[in-house]
Amino acid sequence: MKKVAVSFLAVALFMPVAAFGFDKDCRNYVGECTLQDYLYYSAQTNLPTAERIAALQSALKLLIDQIALIKDPTLDPHREGPNCFVPTHDLYIGRTDAQTNGEVKKLQLRLKAEGYFPDAQGTGYYGEKTAAAVVKWQKAHSMGFVTTKSGVGPMTRAKMKCESTGAPVITKVEWRIEPANPSATDSYQKDEQAIFVDVIRSDNSIRGYSVGKAYGCAASSNLPAVPGKKVLGFVNCYYALSGVAFTAYEANGKFIVERGDESARDGSVIKTVVLEI
Repeated sequence: MKKVAVSFLAVALFMPVAAFGFDKDCRNYVGECTLQDYLYYSAQTNLPTAERIAALQSALKLLIDQIALIKDPTLDPHREGPNCFVPTHDLYIGRTDAQTNGEVKKLQLRLKAEGYFPDAQGTGYYGEKTAAAVVKWQKAHSMGFVTTKSGVGPMTRAKMKCESTGAPVITKVEWRIEPANPSATDSYQKDEQAIFVDVIRSDNSIRGYSVGKAYGCAASSNLPAVPGKKVLGFVNCYYALSGVAFTAYEANGKFIVERGDESARDGSVIKTVVLEI
């Protein structure tokens, strides 16, 4: 790990600033800059060496945290059943992992997995960005009276109760299509969209999932008829003479979102399951 850290810092420290698209001030290292933000900031050649190293150390910490998540799947908030994370502490602006036994980062990862905090890296600090993501989640779950100062309290924790591992009882789905790269200036990157599906169950609980990225997408009310499948939602994408579609359906007791990529060469479609519950 030490060799990896040294190599990472050595390469990034002398990487030219031209390799990055923009600069962002990340001097508040306990804040919520992403891995990319720290690298952008550290690439500024006019910064003192110590400050550049501090930014790179923050970037390295995020990478190590991601490795830890891979090694310990129980930290993954995308899992169903008892491993789905629900906070036990009150969480609000200023709270940290050190004060909450690591719960801030786990909350951030759950929000990211459900599509309410796409830029989250699991910083372990509850700041303005986390507060805004929490409000977005709360309002999607019928808590319209909240503000960024409300935080996560008993009512929110009750609504975050995880589903059982049994067959899902899903009544409908709703799609969220958002810019995948909101700060991008390049036209191609700027047009890329992140696709999320909100799964609504018979008990009115809602769980959001990220299902991929595409271009030129819009949800359609004209659902395709698929033999043996109950289609609940459909997103059609068309961009630069290429087509992509996302189909949400129930079949054999499972809820599935399937992605279809159409070949511009011969019109054939490659189908991939991107979500299965």
